[in-house]
Amino acid sequence: LTLLLPAYSLIPGEAYVFTYEATNERGYSALSNTTVTVRSLGLQLDLFGCNRTVSPMRTVNATSVPNFPAIDGRGSFDENLGNEAYATPEEAGMDLVFDAYGSGTAECLEKNEVGVRGSLYQVNASHFIGCTVNIR
Repeated sequence: LTLLLPAYSLIPGEAYVFTYEATNERGYSALSNTTVTVRSLGLQLDLFGCNRTVSPMRTVNATSVPNFPAIDGRGSFDENLGNEAYATPEEAGMDLVFDAYGSGTAECLEKNEVGVRGSLYQVNASHFIGCTVNIR
């Protein structure tokens, strides 16, 4: 017996009683129930594009332009949806916020990009020339 419910239709920590009836080929039936307590699984945050060295500038059509390497969290998902039903972080109710802080020199310590929302963060590498960028 499989009961399909929409994601997030049951509240974690609550107990639910499901009553069901089974009927055999002769028409005999029996009523039964089962109690299920819902538990919440963790969020899976997969970030791609971290731990690398990038150039602050890149060349496009023979012109030097700022480089915006991406930190990509779009592969993240909520385990409560199951491994067959992936959703974007936003669809799963995740609110990703990236804070980038420069380090390495006194000048770098003053360079920050704080509160960038979304599952794809494109760091302005030209803003952090000569710095190490720490992302939280």
